[in-house]
Amino acid sequence: MRRVLAWAAWVCCGGVWAQGGVLPQPVPPLAAPEVRQAWPTSPLREGPDPGFAGIWATSIDLQTLALMLQLRDWCLNRSIPDEALQRQLERLGTLTGREENCRTVLSR
Repeated sequence: MRRVLAWAAWVCCGGVWAQGGVLPQPVPPLAAPEVRQAWPTSPLREGPDPGFAGIWATSIDLQTLALMLQLRDWCLNRSIPDEALQRQLERLGTLTGREENCRTVLSR
């Protein structure tokens, strides 16, 4: 057993030596707390459209997809109360801009 442990220690030390003998150092934080400050809002970020519509559209698409997949299961599961299902269908309708029901969810 001692030979196995000694061999394992030797292999690990050999790996460190092969990499230059220097162990990796921890990565410093991106900015120290005293460097972080409240940046003024640029004109680009003011108003309803700051110019990142692609990111927003992708985020809404992913939320819609996740909710649709969940509601497909909920529509087929009779143990879920209708009130809870209706609330989630209204939430999906808010994201899609259409009136949603189980028929529209299951048809997609």
